[in-house]
Amino acid sequence: GGVKGLRKFGTYTYMLALLEYLVSHRDTYDIIHVHSMSPSAFIGTLGGKLLNKKTVIKVMASGEWSDLKRMRDNSFVLGTRYMLPFISRYCDCAIALNRETAKELREAGFAPEHIAHVPNGVVVSNTHKHTYKLHAPARLVFVGRLQRQKGLDILLRALAQLKAIRPTANWKLNVFGEGPRRAEYENLADDLGIAKQVQFEGQVPDVPTQLVAADIFILPSRAEGMSNTLLEAMTTGLPCIATHISGNTDLIENNANGLLVPPENPKALVRAIASLLDSQSLREKLARSAMNTARQHYDINSIAERYVNIYKNLLA
Repeated sequence: GGVKGLRKFGTYTYMLALLEYLVSHRDTYDIIHVHSMSPSAFIGTLGGKLLNKKTVIKVMASGEWSDLKRMRDNSFVLGTRYMLPFISRYCDCAIALNRETAKELREAGFAPEHIAHVPNGVVVSNTHKHTYKLHAPARLVFVGRLQRQKGLDILLRALAQLKAIRPTANWKLNVFGEGPRRAEYENLADDLGIAKQVQFEGQVPDVPTQLVAADIFILPSRAEGMSNTLLEAMTTGLPCIATHISGNTDLIENNANGLLVPPENPKALVRAIASLLDSQSLREKLARSAMNTARQHYDINSIAERYVNIYKNLLA
């Protein structure tokens, strides 16, 4: 309780410090751009109103983990639900990463003309896969923060089922990322009898290099805004399996440029993994199509251009 109280007190102190910074530096900027619909967004909007500056707020996630839901539930600090109507009224532009977020913003009272749908972008490099023959063992890869939202527990359960129905299948899973549930997931892999085939790698500096060296990318998330790691895997030319949730469905069309499975469903995930392990032609078809999608529509340069246009329009 004490720590929680301190944290909340810290949030209020930070909010005041942020407002003071915006006021004292008001001659050095034209636009206040806040990443996440959070108490900072309230201060950004309030600062914009007081100082006659334009405000842009990017909403980071949708669904169960949505920033908007957390604001309404007061789960940041006390009083955030009263901040939301002020933000929706006075913020100049709310950025939605996916279609569901745009809908949530409209439901929260944001005027449609103040909502812009701009996805995340990815750096398109020349590093990508050229061959789709499986390594021995086949290299499955998960990249993400080790927290409940990302669903690694579902993937581990799926792999235990895969081992039970195909004891001779030769695979290993590399887990890249850190987070509060690491020890819990290491224990789960142990309990499920797959610890020898699951390697927890922690944070790595060069994710794209790890992706090129893998065979299949798996994103078992329960909620996303728009996954940067899924975009990176797609642009690398890696066959991808992702959950059928908002954000992922904006990027992946099932059986066209990836495989979509229902969230919280290890059985469906097993079927998807098995189908990619079994078919080189399917791996190659989905991967090449995913690479085209990412490179044509999500190149960081064209996404940056969209932000520049938003800024220009706000300042016009």
